[in-house]
Amino acid sequence: MGPLGKSFSSKFKTIKTLAVSRIAILKNQHKARCSYAKSDVAQLLNLGYHDRALLRVEQLIKEQNMLDVFVMIENCCNFLGERSQVLEKNKECPHELKEVISSLIYASSRCGEFPELHKIREIFTSKFGKEFADDAIELHKNNRVNSKMIQKLSPKRPAMEIKMKALKKIAAEIGVTLHFEQDPTLINVNKLNDGQRLNELETEKCSSTDDTKHKENNQDGPENINLERKRYMDAVSAVQEALELASFGIEVSDENSNHTTPLKYILLRPDYLRSDAPRYFKTCAVFIDKLKVYSRLPHNCILCFSIGDLNI
Repeated sequence: MGPLGKSFSSKFKTIKTLAVSRIAILKNQHKARCSYAKSDVAQLLNLGYHDRALLRVEQLIKEQNMLDVFVMIENCCNFLGERSQVLEKNKECPHELKEVISSLIYASSRCGEFPELHKIREIFTSKFGKEFADDAIELHKNNRVNSKMIQKLSPKRPAMEIKMKALKKIAAEIGVTLHFEQDPTLINVNKLNDGQRLNELETEKCSSTDDTKHKENNQDGPENINLERKRYMDAVSAVQEALELASFGIEVSDENSNHTTPLKYILLRPDYLRSDAPRYFKTCAVFIDKLKVYSRLPHNCILCFSIGDLNI
């Protein structure tokens, strides 16, 4: 035991045990999300919405990546737990342990739901210095972070080949032949272009002069109303776009109501929560009435809706 209390070995083993327990919980959560996402994809494929299934499969890939990351973190923790005495005797990180420790430090900066991993980073930062930790977190030139860990935690959208591979696997499992209304390689490009056009519209609107704003405020004719309806109130396109990127369906009707009563749901759009998104993107929920829903709520929600008879 050191003069200030617990030894490094003792502190690390304690937090390692807590981290492994946390991993078990997180793995169960992400396994469930994986299952729900896969079910969503299968339902969309069965209903013929293959373009939407291709978009939804991104969430499945992200959840599977996180599962893989937690397995790697658990292995790293157990590996270091067996070598805690070696770590205690060295003031500098042993060469053979640099990749494992660097990978844990890097993962801690990308896993906000994992306080024990943050504590492990603090322990190693205190032991081997801030520069060592920064090299891993910032991926400096000489970092030793495992390349697979970097790839799994990347914020970039999965490549089209990866998405198609996952989608084909699910389609084969349920006996569905894939077909797309447009070239799959163009789906994300078109979405990006649509977003860019919306950003340009918002920028032009914000940069207009006071006189122009005054003029716009007094234009209440049919053309101006139609433009706003197209942007906010076009029921079919709004719901279709929401379905493509929605992650959750949350029932907001009375708990005591039966399914013969009109139901109202909210489709949350997580991508609309970006702080840099245009103002109308920050309308992050689409309220829908009288939906025919094929779902198990609240957590097993399957995003398959009939979009007839809508009030938005």
